[in-house]
Amino acid sequence: MEVLTTAEMQRADQLTIAAGTPGFKLMLSAGQAVAEAAQALVEEGPILIVAGPGNNGGDGFVAAAELAAQGREVSVILMCERDQLQGDAASAARGWKHPVLPFNPQAIGRPALIIDALFGAGLSRPVDGEARAMIEAINANGAPVLAVDLPSGINGTSAAVMGAAVNATETVTFFRKKPAHLLLPGRMHCGRVRVADIGIDAQVLDEIAPQTFEDDPDVWGAAFPVPRIDGHKYARGHVLAVSGDAAATGAARLAARGALRAGAGLVTLASPRDALAINAAALTAVMVRPVDTVVEFGELLGDKRYNTCIIGPGAGIGERTCDLVHTALGAQRRLVLDADALTSFAATPERLFESIKSSQDNAVVLTPHEGEFPRLFSDLSNKHPGRSKLERVRDAAERSGAVVLLKGPDTTIAAPDGRATIAANAPPWLATAGAGDVLAGIIAGLLAQGVPAFEAASIGVWMHGEAGREAGPGLIRRRISPRRCRQCTGGSMMRWGWSTELFATAGRTGRVQRNRSYKRSLHRVPPHQPWRGPVRDDGFDQPLSGGGRREGDALGLAGLDGERVEPVRLPAVVELVEQAEVVAVEVEDGRHWACVLEGQHDGAARLGAEGRGGGSGEVGTPCPSSVGCAERDIEPQGASEIQLVGQVVGRERLRRQQRRAALQSAGDRKRADPVRLLAVMEQNRGRAGRIHNGIGTPARG
Repeated sequence: MEVLTTAEMQRADQLTIAAGTPGFKLMLSAGQAVAEAAQALVEEGPILIVAGPGNNGGDGFVAAAELAAQGREVSVILMCERDQLQGDAASAARGWKHPVLPFNPQAIGRPALIIDALFGAGLSRPVDGEARAMIEAINANGAPVLAVDLPSGINGTSAAVMGAAVNATETVTFFRKKPAHLLLPGRMHCGRVRVADIGIDAQVLDEIAPQTFEDDPDVWGAAFPVPRIDGHKYARGHVLAVSGDAAATGAARLAARGALRAGAGLVTLASPRDALAINAAALTAVMVRPVDTVVEFGELLGDKRYNTCIIGPGAGIGERTCDLVHTALGAQRRLVLDADALTSFAATPERLFESIKSSQDNAVVLTPHEGEFPRLFSDLSNKHPGRSKLERVRDAAERSGAVVLLKGPDTTIAAPDGRATIAANAPPWLATAGAGDVLAGIIAGLLAQGVPAFEAASIGVWMHGEAGREAGPGLIRRRISPRRCRQCTGGSMMRWGWSTELFATAGRTGRVQRNRSYKRSLHRVPPHQPWRGPVRDDGFDQPLSGGGRREGDALGLAGLDGERVEPVRLPAVVELVEQAEVVAVEVEDGRHWACVLEGQHDGAARLGAEGRGGGSGEVGTPCPSSVGCAERDIEPQGASEIQLVGQVVGRERLRRQQRRAALQSAGDRKRADPVRLLAVMEQNRGRAGRIHNGIGTPARG
């Protein structure tokens, strides 16, 4: 989603008005959106609106009239006299037929809700005097606060607090978010942000051409590297991570694992010989090569398959690290520079920038935090007032010729061409040692797969944040990996390594390698968000490859806990119900294939529907073709039911659950509408089951 500065938002208003929409109509829509949010936030009790002298105050008057018309008790405090209002704000004030209260903190009283319509996003001077006293009184009152556009006292573009600012419970903004909704400290004052449609056509963005975006899949979804069925590990890139000496090996290993988890086909750790045994003992899928000197590093890069490098995590500060960076750039490798690699250039940052710009492949990402950033960009540090984080990162990217990622709770990424994204999904528990090393590895893994540098940095930051949110409080660096992400990133993107780990770890016998992890993976899948990957002509995304037990998995990915598993045939459209025992299979064109997987305790299922074809398939047999015979054409005949019976044997208790699900078919339409089948896991040790197209009884054996 685009993010608009205050000037760009004003331009959007002007273009809309020039196209024939009156400005007062936009104000009416904004005020009605505020009233709707107020009703949702507090359902009863008196409401106080604190209105300013500008259009924000006009929005407040419209909301006051709307709420009063809905039967709410409403009072308005106005910062100026009514006859001082101008334009649309004066028109809105005329619609309020009641008196206004004096602009005095004592007039606030004890409302159930305060609506802050004092100042808007365009505030550019510090708040003082009576306005500051009013803001402080609002914060001290204790009532929930609904802010109009932005909490009063926040600069909409820089996110700076202009002397004092309202602490809002919720903020209603219009058309698009502003930078202050995402950047700190402004974001800390906004509470929950809701974006309201007030009638501005999105086509105005074509003329405005905004360069700032919120970091989410809508921005970079098309660049996300979805593995191809005919792909192989060398097609997904080879990352070379540089390790430090024997006392500083952990950071590079974390980065290497992050690259592997992000989808790189191969990852190698370039290790000093004194740390070779340490690294080799701690790594499995990541390879280790002895590299002591810059010359050896250059010889290793003579192999063109090493297409991406990570230098910095634990690499050590000094001239050797600088030489490693110059060697990688001279070899035209995609490059992620973090930590020690950045600090090593603190005395001569221009050397680094010149080397980056002279490299023919400018896919270079710098990933400093606020402590490292001024070592390369001393005049752009956060100690300079009036400069937003967004402006500083943009200037740094233009100066260095690299994509610059300034880490923090509001991580901001900028490209040399001016594009920028701001992340808002990072939880506070990501502030732990080693989290940045993992992030560098994730970005390198994406670069290795051919993702452009700006998109790779933006995707990596989003994945990093989602993994941290999934891990939760108590997070340590070893728990951060892309496979922890649970969000579906769009219909065009396969959830490989994340929510599809349930399927990626199901072997040919249907066995899940880790029963507890299997349950967690089910719970990680958002309900009612079907996975839609590329579909073959036969309606299935995965090949029936491998006659016999051999390593490898259907998606070409590591299974749970890094185990390799055998291929499994997956349906083209799968939806997981957010319950540990239930798998839902959505069927199109009258065809279905019930995907029932075992846990560590072998499972059985009971499944039935009216209007079915014959046939059944074994679950727990070594041959997937026996499951394939469950494919049949279905002729829906009115409403039918599937009875679900599940039993889970847990470590601490035995619990039984019985569920019913109603299946509504399309009536007399035969093959046109999808049919959703629900299959339940009955995880009993030593038992196998049978799938039936009709009502059946599990086979006991």
